[in-house]
Amino acid sequence: MKRTLLKSATIIHPEYTASQKQDILIDENGVIIQLADNITDETASVISSNDLHVSAGWLDIGTHVGEPGFEYKDDFFSIEKAALAGGFTAIAPFPNTDPIVNHRSHVENIVHKSERSYIDILPISALSKNCKGNEITEMMDMSDAGAVAFSNGINPTKTGGELLRALLYTKGFGGVVVQFPLDFSVVEKGMVHEGINSTQIGVKGIPTIAETICVQRDLSVLAYTEGKLMLHNLSLAESVEMAEKAKADGLTVFTGINSMNLALNDNEILSFDSNIKVMPPLRAAKDQDNLITAVKAGKVDYICSNHLGQSDEEKKVEFGAAEFGAINLQTTFSSSLNALGSDQVEQIINLLCYSPRQILNQAIPNITVGDKANITLFDPSQKSTFSLTNNHSKSTNSPFIDQALQGTVIGTIHKGNTTINA
Repeated sequence: MKRTLLKSATIIHPEYTASQKQDILIDENGVIIQLADNITDETASVISSNDLHVSAGWLDIGTHVGEPGFEYKDDFFSIEKAALAGGFTAIAPFPNTDPIVNHRSHVENIVHKSERSYIDILPISALSKNCKGNEITEMMDMSDAGAVAFSNGINPTKTGGELLRALLYTKGFGGVVVQFPLDFSVVEKGMVHEGINSTQIGVKGIPTIAETICVQRDLSVLAYTEGKLMLHNLSLAESVEMAEKAKADGLTVFTGINSMNLALNDNEILSFDSNIKVMPPLRAAKDQDNLITAVKAGKVDYICSNHLGQSDEEKKVEFGAAEFGAINLQTTFSSSLNALGSDQVEQIINLLCYSPRQILNQAIPNITVGDKANITLFDPSQKSTFSLTNNHSKSTNSPFIDQALQGTVIGTIHKGNTTINA
C-alpha cells in the first residue's frame, strides 16, 4: 500500500477527552506517522469526506461464518469482505459450524485463519460438546489455544445445570460465557413476535416470556456462581432492566442487542418477507421504542450484527418454511444510526468497538503516532444504500436491501491493508 492521508477526521477514541479533528498520515506499512491540524503529502492517497470520522476498528460478537460445513452461506473469505465493508476489523464468530468448534484443534485452525486474514478472527468455542448441553467441553484448553469466550451460540443452554457448570468452570480461569437467552420449550413452533400482527396474519407467535424467563433463570444461576455472563441478542428492554439490577447487585453481566431489533419492528411481518424472519424475532413497536430508550440511557453494553446467511433455497420459500436469519454485517452501523439518531454517534461507536473489546479482554487499538493503524473510517452524515451489487456475503437475505439508511462506512485500515468502499 502507499501512504494514506486522512483529511480533517473527527477522532472518536477513549484516549481523547473530546472528539477532535485531525489529519492523519499513515505510511506504506500501515503505521501512523503523523497527526496534525493540517498535513500535506503529495505522495499520499487522500481520503476525505464532508464529515469524516475515525475510530478504532469495530468488533462484532457472535457472527455466523458458516465455514466449515456451510460454506455455501458464507465462508471466511466472504465474511472478511463483508466485515471490512461494514467497518469491522474483528469478529468473534459463534461455534455453530460443522464440525462444531469443540476442540483445541478447531480453535487453533481459526487462529491460523486469522493470521492470514485482513480481519482479526477471535474464536468463541462451544461450552458443551456439539452444543447439545450434555457434556461440558475442555474450555480451559480451548482458552489456552485462543478462544475468547464460550457459548452454544444459536442453541441456548437448555438447563440451569448446564449453565451453572459452565460458569463455575470458566470462573476458574476468568472466562466469559455467552448466552442467547431464549427458552425454546416456550417458543415451540413460533415464527414471529406474539402480538396483534401475528394474530392478524395467522402465524404462531413467540411470546416475550420466552426471553424473560430465560434471563431470570440465567441471572439466578449467575448470582450463585459469581461468574461472567454475556446475555446476547436481547430483544426486550425488560431483559436489559433485569440485567441492570443484577449489575447493581454486583454481578458481572453484560447485555448485547442486534441492530435489527433497534431499526425494525413486527409491523414488517405484514409483508411476509422471509428476510425479516429472524431470531430473536422483531418485537412490537413499543418494545422497539423501549429498547432504543435503554440504549440511549447507557444500559446496553454492545451492539452486534446477528449476521446469519441463508441460501435462496432456505429463504425464497413460503414464510412458514423459511429458515431464520438475516445478513447484517454491512448494515449494522447504518441501521443503528437510523434507529438511534445522529446525536448518538459516539454511543454507537462505543457499543460497536470499545465496549465489545473490553468485554472480551481485547486490547483497544490506539490512534497515536507510531501505532499500527487498526481503524474504521465512516461518515455519519452521509446516506448509504445496501444493494445486491455491493453485498459481499455469499447470501442475500437482508431486510435492508435497496433501503437508503443514514450513515456510511467509508472503509478500514488494518494489518497494513486499506479497504475503501466504492
